[in-house]
Amino acid sequence: MFKQCNREGAPAMAPKPPNIQALQEEFLACRKLFTALGDETRQELLCALLAGPCQGSRGVELAEKIHLSRLAVSHHLQILKEAGIVGPGGRGLTFITTSIPRMERSSGCCASSSPFSRRWPLRQTGKGNHNPLQKGRRTTMELWEAMEQRHSVRAYQDRPIAGEVKEELEAWIAQCNREGGLHMQLILDEPRAFSGGMARYGKFSGVRNYIAVVGPKGPGLEEACGYYGEKVVLKAQQLGLNTCWVALTYRKVKTAFTVAPGEKLCLVIAIGYGKTAGQPHQGKPPEAVMQCPESVPNWFLHGVQAALLAPTAMNQQKFRFQLEGSVVRATPGRGFYTKIDLGIAKYHFELGAAPAPFTWG
Repeated sequence: MFKQCNREGAPAMAPKPPNIQALQEEFLACRKLFTALGDETRQELLCALLAGPCQGSRGVELAEKIHLSRLAVSHHLQILKEAGIVGPGGRGLTFITTSIPRMERSSGCCASSSPFSRRWPLRQTGKGNHNPLQKGRRTTMELWEAMEQRHSVRAYQDRPIAGEVKEELEAWIAQCNREGGLHMQLILDEPRAFSGGMARYGKFSGVRNYIAVVGPKGPGLEEACGYYGEKVVLKAQQLGLNTCWVALTYRKVKTAFTVAPGEKLCLVIAIGYGKTAGQPHQGKPPEAVMQCPESVPNWFLHGVQAALLAPTAMNQQKFRFQLEGSVVRATPGRGFYTKIDLGIAKYHFELGAAPAPFTWG
């Protein structure tokens, strides 16, 4: 056996074992940074900022560059701000700045030698400057896009839900059932539920597929159906499908799905490939559905704005969000299906407020 030697022939010193605790602390200190940079949309935002003027860019300009809504851009910029990657430059401008104290104090993976430990000049590099992510743009719609693009659709194409789309949708429904203790079922090629007078009254046509939203009877059933049903709805939107929540204007075909003893069918969700993408509806302003201190945290406002994108019965938006410290209380209004609407709105609020560490009260 030969000993490892240095250039002078002396035995080489054994490498020092890594300080695992220090590495763990370094990693935890950088977790927000890693989370912020791990999202492809936020990477595109940074590329757009780098390609912009030195003094920074406005949200509306960034939205146009990367083809997102201003609301979605605001959400992603807030996450980048909380990670210390971007900062406000005045007059509505945002610039890249990474004066992150925790990073500057560290000496390992997040040491100040990182390009993010200094103010990054926002200058174009010439005609060859381009966004390196444009070649491999994402093919999966993000949840923010799904929330904004999902509208109720009542007329559907004669096109089956099959292949990978069907498999992924069924797997997601099964996961939501496990998480929520529900019994949602995907019903395919079953036209009878939407072939009667009630369906015509609801202006439905071509509906051959739907989701039966079933769960165990109890005080929390309606809210759970709304929450997990909307998770399925947004997943369907990501898969290129269209949907519509339906409470009354359909016929219950008892042989098409299973309602076990102690369970209840709350409603169904029409699903398929729509003839159109649907139409957006005018919603309430955020201040009409929220109560909070004079200074409104951005994460809370973003959560309320996302909740106002949620579908509700007759587009009434009968819910209210109240902020007390880091506790958010969500309450339904009076009327039919308001608890289902609240569940839908709470899921949207969570998506909009992320990654804020709030709790439900």
